[in-house]
Amino acid sequence: MSAEKISFHHIRNATEILIYNSLRILIDPMLAPKSFYPGFEQAPTLEQKKKRLPLFDLPIPIEEIVKDLDAVIVTHTHVDHWDEFAAKAIPKYIPIFVQNASDKN
Repeated sequence: MSAEKISFHHIRNATEILIYNSLRILIDPMLAPKSFYPGFEQAPTLEQKKKRLPLFDLPIPIEEIVKDLDAVIVTHTHVDHWDEFAAKAIPKYIPIFVQNASDKN
């Protein structure tokens, strides 16, 4: 019996790539350029509210992140887990798994 191969690459915020055997799964893609979105109003301090999101540049190009994907998992649809840049970059034939009908829409 062969051993399972797992690797996990944290990209930024909640965005990760999980490789399980030969499957390449993108989790919670936020692919916007650094500081593209306003900060969260719900942040506990004014200083945190002023920080624009994402806080950091992507460490690798978007094309590399979405290359050879087998699936995408979106845990919920806040902008820091699914954004317009991800929606545009991910090929439309890639299955996207979500929690509920609201997130599916």
